[in-house]
Amino acid sequence: MRIDGSVGFLGLDRPKTLNAFDTSMIEDIATASAWLSDNSTVKVVVIHSTGRAFSSGFHLSQFAEASPKQAASVVEAGRRMIEAVSGMRPITIAAANGHCVGGGLVLMAACDFRYVSEDLTAYLPETRLGIPLAWGGIPRLVREIGPSATAELVLLCEKVGAEKLKDLGLVNAIVAGDELLGHVDAIARRLCDLSPFVLEITKKQIDLAMKALASTEASVMEENVVQVAMADEASAARRTDYLASLGSG
Repeated sequence: MRIDGSVGFLGLDRPKTLNAFDTSMIEDIATASAWLSDNSTVKVVVIHSTGRAFSSGFHLSQFAEASPKQAASVVEAGRRMIEAVSGMRPITIAAANGHCVGGGLVLMAACDFRYVSEDLTAYLPETRLGIPLAWGGIPRLVREIGPSATAELVLLCEKVGAEKLKDLGLVNAIVAGDELLGHVDAIARRLCDLSPFVLEITKKQIDLAMKALASTEASVMEENVVQVAMADEASAARRTDYLASLGSG
């Protein structure tokens, strides 16, 4: 994390794991979001990554070994992280490249602006793991791309590229990979030319309109739903089969 003028940069920096989420990373992002939000000099926050992935989602090895209670705890922590990002006072811009899986896609959707590289591939594997998409992902996607496209993306578990996400309206623009951070930095500087009052009020107006379209308030129940899903025999069987298929691949 760093600040350059009125722009804060929050980086996902676990390239060896393709920036997979673990509990420590989730808590660090939430803490950094709160700190940047409280810093009155920051007008815009850029969320980016190191390496060839924005995020590969929650680390599957930890997920496979988690008890229902542990999985519910991770879901609760992740929900708080996403709420911390979406609730930031500054305007947020996601600069996403490479793999954008599960919670990585939800994190990108929680930002105000979203710019992606040409090689971006998004994928929501949760239902193949026998759990519903959490972290407020469903309402966020519904208000961005509509219920039908959300159902397709979440339930069919198909990998989609940058062009598809652009067509759906989830991303603002597709940029060449080596130009992504420069492009996003230029957008951030343009936003910084506006007054803090205009930026904050406009963000609040948009946020209220989005909540009217699809509220995320019900996401507080997701921890309980995931705990039930982890204990459900049919869901557990599908999760075992899917994880085994990854190992054999």
